[in-house]
Amino acid sequence: MEFLLTCSCCSQTFGMDARHLREKEHLECPNCANPVSKELCQALISLAKCWSEIVSERKWQIQIKGTAI
Repeated sequence: MEFLLTCSCCSQTFGMDARHLREKEHLECPNCANPVSKELCQALISLAKCWSEIVSERKWQIQIKGTAI
């Protein structure tokens, strides 16, 4: 699973593989170094864990699109 994040400061979009997200102590935009909040990182890790369980059971196919709220 890959997350695509768009930085609110510079509008740069970058991808992050969920498997590597757990290894990161912090995450930031590679263009302007704007930090991603710890809460968002934890939410993405939780989503990745849930996603792998759901997809492996072949019960659901999921597509998530979002914008800032």
